[in-house]
Amino acid sequence: MKVDIRPLLIAPALVIVAMATCLYAQASGGGNTTLSVRPVGESEGSLSANPVVKAIPVLRFDKAHLSVPAEVDVTITFKNEDAQFPKIPHGLAIYESSGEEVARSAVCTAPCLLTVKVNLPLGEYFYRCYLHPHLMSGVIVSTIASP
Repeated sequence: MKVDIRPLLIAPALVIVAMATCLYAQASGGGNTTLSVRPVGESEGSLSANPVVKAIPVLRFDKAHLSVPAEVDVTITFKNEDAQFPKIPHGLAIYESSGEEVARSAVCTAPCLLTVKVNLPLGEYFYRCYLHPHLMSGVIVSTIASP
């Protein structure tokens, strides 16, 4: 009797691909990093009541830092543009430094656009994809706008 072992090889192959993807993401700057990729003309400290953060290849955000005005209604737009992995869902959550969740978006797969509305007191917060928290995260600083 002949046994087909091909189905037995699929699971280990998927594990290897997933591990290689994670290693590549870490080596290329994914995860908790101070490197920030910004649109032309936007500085690291740009204060915005309507910041935009994007999910980009490979499993990371395009910005590691957002600055928002304190005690003002802010709409953070989340664009999932991770076209390299269009079937992988992402979601954005914002947390206090203590780890308590402040706000959470729905989950979506690329391409999609979601918004999260917050009114943050003065301080430092963090955001992350709550489905990939070790690979996709950033810091939000809520500050008083200069007159």
